[in-house]
Amino acid sequence: MAALTVTLASVMAGATAGTAPATPELPYIHGKATEGATKSLVCSACHGENGNSVNPEWPRLAGQSAVYVAEQLRLFRAGVRTNPVMQPLAATLSDQDIDDLAVYYEAQTPSGLEADPSYWRGGEALYVRGYTGTHPKQASRNGVMMLDLAKRLTAEQIRDVASYVQGMR
Repeated sequence: MAALTVTLASVMAGATAGTAPATPELPYIHGKATEGATKSLVCSACHGENGNSVNPEWPRLAGQSAVYVAEQLRLFRAGVRTNPVMQPLAATLSDQDIDDLAVYYEAQTPSGLEADPSYWRGGEALYVRGYTGTHPKQASRNGVMMLDLAKRLTAEQIRDVASYVQGMR
C-alpha cells in the first residue's frame, strides 16, 4: 500500500487519497453567501449565530477570511488537521459547500467581547510584528510559524494578544 502524502496544494484543491487534485479556486470566486447561510445551521451549534461564538472553546468565524476558513475546512476534511468534532462534519462537505460557508462567514460582522484597553496595545504589537518566518512544506501555511511563536509567549503576552484579537473589527 502506498503512503499517503498530503500537500497544501492537494488539500486546497480538494484532493483525496487516490484522486488527482483539481485546479485550486479561491473560495470567493464560486462561493455563495446565501447558500452558506443555510449550510451554516449545523455550524451554529458551536460557532454561534452568524459565526459569533459565545463559548471560548469554539472560535468565532464571523468576519474571518474566506481563504482561511476554506483552507481549514479542507485540512479537516483531508485528515491533516484533527479534531473529533470537526473532522466528521468536514468529511461530508463538498468543495462547493466549503466555498459557500467560507464566503458566508467572511461576510458576517463580528460582535460582542471588546478588547481590554489595558492589554490590547501590547497584543497589537505582537500580532502585527511578532509573526515572522515561513515553512512552505507545512500543511497549513501558518501552522509552524504560529507554533514556534506561541511556545515563546509568556502568559501576559498570550493575554495581550487575545485581548487585541478579541477586539478586532
